Amino acid sequence: MPRKLQRDRRDHKPAEKADSKRNSNRSWQIASLIIALAIVCIIITVTHWPALSAQVMSLDDNGYLKDNPLVQNPSWSSVKRFITEVFEPSSIPGAYIPLTMISQTLDYAMGGRQDNLMPFHRTSLILHVANTALVVMLLYQLFGSI
Repeated sequence: MPRKLQRDRRDHKPAEKADSKRNSNRSWQIASLIIALAIVCIIITVTHWPALSAQVMSLDDNGYLKDNPLVQNPSWSSVKRFITEVFEPSSIPGAYIPLTMISQTLDYAMGGRQDNLMPFHRTSLILHVANTALVVMLLYQLFGSI
């Protein structure tokens, strides 16, 4: 085999090793991110689990649930009103919060009532865990490691 060809093959070996190390390092970072996400999500879920059995209605719950016919009668027209009533919302005066109201309507449709607030709390827990996971991923993107 010509000497030049042998030298070229040797020159590529360090590059291949560097690529292998980078791929291994990247795999380790992704694995550590997944493990961190799992741990954080489990901690948040366990910490907030007692909220699922809470039955207290107070502060603004009357306006959101008890006295709100749009939430109590789930329909596409309710969703349309939540989205289109920007300047003068009919459900909660002065508050344009369509995603919150649509979520409340879906929870009511899944059996949430004044005496059964678990669907509302379940949605809140799911959103809280999802947002926490998003914050962990944002921090990973900003700082490049866990």
